[in-house]
Amino acid sequence: MASVFEQLCRVLLAEPAPTLAVAQDTTSATVSSIAVTLERKMRESAYDVYVCYHEADEAEVFQIGEALKARDILPWFDFLAPLAG
Repeated sequence: MASVFEQLCRVLLAEPAPTLAVAQDTTSATVSSIAVTLERKMRESAYDVYVCYHEADEAEVFQIGEALKARDILPWFDFLAPLAG
């Protein structure tokens, strides 16, 4: 049985997203639009999903983060949270 993490990776990485490579074949307007939206969301702290993970999974999690952003979904990673103190 695949873990939830493995299932999420398969779903996110299986479908093509509007990335720079895709945009070169079609139009850069899609990539530009996503970049503008993500920038606005960051300025407004309007994150779409919170991502918490074990450090051993960091490389895979960042790949998932890039796949989410390519789909106009802004992730907030747990390392971005201020440390309690």
